[in-house]
Amino acid sequence: MRNKSFGYSLIQLVIVLSIIAIVAGYFSFRFSGILDQIKLQSAAKMIQSDLMSAKMRAQAEHINQEIIFSNNQYFFNDHKKILPSSVFIQNPQTVKFAASGMPIPGYFGTLKLICHNKTASIVISPLGRIRIE
Repeated sequence: MRNKSFGYSLIQLVIVLSIIAIVAGYFSFRFSGILDQIKLQSAAKMIQSDLMSAKMRAQAEHINQEIIFSNNQYFFNDHKKILPSSVFIQNPQTVKFAASGMPIPGYFGTLKLICHNKTASIVISPLGRIRIE
């Protein structure tokens, strides 16, 4: 009678599991960079949206609007908005829009967002244009 074995040896299992672990480690490292980029773009779009909202509200209601930025949060319309984890504003400042919708002189410029080693900039021009770079 022949003894047939249809299993895998311990060495074969260890080699396959090692290869899977190496590949998983490589892709998780690559994936974490993508997550940082997504967090950064999400925060930049959220801030851009609120800046545009403040500009339009200043025009519509004929009153000055103000957004106060700090390291990882900002205040707009008496509401505190917190940025995603690990996203920070490098140069916190205050942005003010006049009733005409134009930024008040001295209250415009560039907000720089940082998430680990990635950056994004939100530029508020003197004419009121708001863009992400």
